[in-house]
Amino acid sequence: MSQQALDSLKQLCNVEVVPYTLTLGYSYWSADHILKRILPAGVEVPSSFETIGHVAHLNISDDLLAYKDVIAKVIYDKNYPRIQTVVNKVGTITNEFRVPKFEILAGKNDMVTEIKQYGATFRLDYGLVYWNSRLE
Repeated sequence: MSQQALDSLKQLCNVEVVPYTLTLGYSYWSADHILKRILPAGVEVPSSFETIGHVAHLNISDDLLAYKDVIAKVIYDKNYPRIQTVVNKVGTITNEFRVPKFEILAGKNDMVTEIKQYGATFRLDYGLVYWNSRLE
């Protein structure tokens, strides 16, 4: 703001304009914004994850595996308390029931969760049961 504009504002509103420094910390910024700032340039930032009760299921690509812990921490921090466990699928699905193997990356080691849909509550161990809300 120009000095002339400040002087006009002071006269018009009978106020004093003083310098102020505003620091916006970690809690202010979104997960997407933080990840774009801390991951290397040109790397595609994970933009979504599957939510199964309190579990966030990530599918971190091979080029981001070196950053999996920081990605999970940011997802956890920005979605807590709704998200209490962040997991990543490891390997390929080889069993007949299509249950992937998971690595817990952040939060508590608790894969037993509840899902509410259409008035019904399902309690399941996501590490043992295949669940995909997109296949309703």
